Amino acid sequence: MASERPERELARELYTSGMTYPEIVAKLGVAKSTVSKWCNDLAAARQAAKIVKTVVREKKAKRERVIKAEKTKRERKGIDAAVPYEGFTLYLYPDRSFSGVQLVRRATQENFNLTRARYNMAVHLGRRLEKHELVRHISSDVTDDSISNLKILIKGSSRDFKPVFRACKSCEKEFQATRASRRYCSDECRARPVSKVPQIRQPVRATKIQLPTLVESECVICETKFRGREGIDVCSNKCRGTLIRLLAQEAAR
Repeated sequence: MASERPERELARELYTSGMTYPEIVAKLGVAKSTVSKWCNDLAAARQAAKIVKTVVREKKAKRERVIKAEKTKRERKGIDAAVPYEGFTLYLYPDRSFSGVQLVRRATQENFNLTRARYNMAVHLGRRLEKHELVRHISSDVTDDSISNLKILIKGSSRDFKPVFRACKSCEKEFQATRASRRYCSDECRARPVSKVPQIRQPVRATKIQLPTLVESECVICETKFRGREGIDVCSNKCRGTLIRLLAQEAAR
């Protein structure tokens, strides 16, 4: 024990300084299980310290992200929005940390967000876009929000935004459909019942079920008279089993 104590204390000091088990084994020349036994109580403390360092590092990184976001928010400059959004202040993010714009109503301080592509298309058309109008990029570069790289699509369809004419389902008047699923020219036609040709259902004829004819017979086993189908020679399952056994015995002879 006297010779083991210095090695144990030295192993604990080396483990506390940050050395691993293989490094301690190579330096002291003892078994790895022995080093693990000596430093078992220190391993939990070392793992706890590692967890604390990880938590502190994550908190520091989160705080840096918050500070960066606040700095970006302070750097953005508000300008008057274009024609479709009079009375709003437009805020842009210079480093594109948010891929859109924020519009704030100056009267009530209400705000909402728009993608830059949708805002640019609304300014180009001079009106706000409807819900069924989708703005998509022509090229694969989604960061290019110039008006030459944008197009409008109808929601629920892959076609370009072109006039789509079809006949009304109610009044049969031709109208311009703003979306692919529209079938009526107005709300009045949608509410009007569509005349349909009544379908005459043919009556279902009942099919007669032919029941088997019952005849008086006599059981070949117990000689009991019973009423059953023609060709049945036994009155019950018990007699049927007896008949099968007798036939099997005769066949065996």
